[in-house]
Amino acid sequence: MHITIRFQAPARCSSIHSKHLFDAPPLLAPKLGIPAPVEAVIMRALAKDLEERQPDTAAFGRELQEAERHKQALEAEFRRAEEESRLLASKQQREREE
Repeated sequence: MHITIRFQAPARCSSIHSKHLFDAPPLLAPKLGIPAPVEAVIMRALAKDLEERQPDTAAFGRELQEAERHKQALEAEFRRAEEESRLLASKQQREREE
C-alpha cells in the first residue's frame, strides 16, 4: 500500500524545511482508518526528537504487535458487551411479553 500525505506549506523552501524539522506529521487514523493504538506506535516512530522514538526496528515491531493485541482485546470486549446487551434486551422483552 502506498500512502502519500502532503503538508500544506508555502512554496518557499525555508518554510517547507521548517515544517519538516519542527511540525508533527498529521494524524493518520481519520483519513486511513488506522486503529488508535497502531497510530500511536507509528506517530512515536515519526517523532522529531530521536529520544521519543523506538530505539530500533525490533522495538518498533514489538510495539506494533502489542498494539494489535490491544486492539483485538478491545474488539473482543466490545463484542462480549454487545452480546450481553443483546441477551439482556431479549430477556427483558420476554419478561414483558409474559
